[in-house]
Amino acid sequence: MMHRWDQAICDEVIQIQYEREFAHLAIDVLMALGYGGRNGQVERIAEWIHDYNCLALVNLILPGVQSYPLKLLFTRLLASKDAFKDAVAAAVKKRQEEKDSKCVDMLQALLGSSETSTQQVIAENMALIIAGTDIVAQTLTWTVHYLMLYPNAYDQATHEVRSTFARDHLITSAEARAQLPFTEACLYEALRICAATGVFLPRVVPKEGIWMQGHFLPGGTQLCVNVAGANHHRETWQNPRRFVPQRFIDNPQLKAQVLSFSSGARMCPGRSLALCEMLPVLANLLKNYSFATPKDAQFGSWSTDADGNPIAMPRRHLFTVVGPQNPDRDCQIIVQHAK
Repeated sequence: MMHRWDQAICDEVIQIQYEREFAHLAIDVLMALGYGGRNGQVERIAEWIHDYNCLALVNLILPGVQSYPLKLLFTRLLASKDAFKDAVAAAVKKRQEEKDSKCVDMLQALLGSSETSTQQVIAENMALIIAGTDIVAQTLTWTVHYLMLYPNAYDQATHEVRSTFARDHLITSAEARAQLPFTEACLYEALRICAATGVFLPRVVPKEGIWMQGHFLPGGTQLCVNVAGANHHRETWQNPRRFVPQRFIDNPQLKAQVLSFSSGARMCPGRSLALCEMLPVLANLLKNYSFATPKDAQFGSWSTDADGNPIAMPRRHLFTVVGPQNPDRDCQIIVQHAK
């Protein structure tokens, strides 16, 4: 991504739609980790993921959407899902036919399990691609958006990165965690203030039932965690609607209170991978480039609510993710080489 930006910028400035850029970046990384190499269908995969999320959301509202006659209304989404599944199935079949494969990636790990059927491998890979792309891309998107809404936080993160590392140094995840506490705090604050996950972390009550806050819940009852509510609860978070990365510097234990990846035994298994990916990406971008909000942008530090907090761009909920409602309009940014 940075190589392409460098070629486009030269001595000028460029304007990019960063939500799309982060989605393509996340897919590239996932293809390298999951399939042993980059994939030439990045844009197509991004479309499949978007369509799959839309279809899953529709299916929640209209169960049976894949059956006649409802399926006639959603032929494009259903065709996109089939194309996605066929592409993953083809990759699985190709790897199965490669005898004595020495690839070390997620696909080979799944195929190496004697308890996993081919259909399960296909389903797990589709889930990995969707989850591994969406959360990373949308979290980076919201982080950059909030850094543009809060120029002081952007300046502090940029100063921290550039005063710590030379321009020609590629910052690793371990280096960023050890030496860039404020930049890391910006990611956690973005995860808190606008959790990219779109699900409500459902749990099922054990068959014997449980008592919760004076109420008995019978076995089999489905409970859902209000992630946004937990991440904005005033008993834990002071001034919860304001983007304040410093809160994680003053109290590092607060990181454990961010429920965007769930918590406990059911915590998202991709949490560590996502953080290891997002932090060095953000750090290297802040080191190499300067960002600015376009003059015609509708949302910026100048537009505030009644409490004086900058107004963030509208969001939309898909099945697994919360993203910008109008990314082509609101996720535009001016980029030039850092000076």
